[in-house]
Amino acid sequence: ESELVEAEWWVHSRPSSGHEGHQLHYDLEEGAMEAEGRVVHPAVSSVVYLTDASNPTLVLEQTRGGPPAVRGWCAHPRAGAFLTFPGDFLHGVLPAPGAGLGHGVSSHGVGLGAGEIGAAAGG
Repeated sequence: ESELVEAEWWVHSRPSSGHEGHQLHYDLEEGAMEAEGRVVHPAVSSVVYLTDASNPTLVLEQTRGGPPAVRGWCAHPRAGAFLTFPGDFLHGVLPAPGAGLGHGVSSHGVGLGAGEIGAAAGG
């Protein structure tokens, strides 16, 4: 069992006209992928919702190279809500026409790792 020793964070912000969501993807260290062809996922991925004016997040119990998901979860945004899930799960933001009209869509994500994320990126 490894200890979590680092966190990598990022911010997504989309204009209010962007209701197309965010494509399904896996969180991974892109530096390790580009430099070495290695796939390094965080141990835990998370989403912090800054407003209620966003589209739902879909998390599927599917990993790279694994079988198709048979289970998934849909998290509806609530200002201040904090969502966590295994860092190697497929996830994205569902499209929802009309959601968030008049507001930008903002969320913060944090990936928690056992030391390989920063090391893979050289930091």
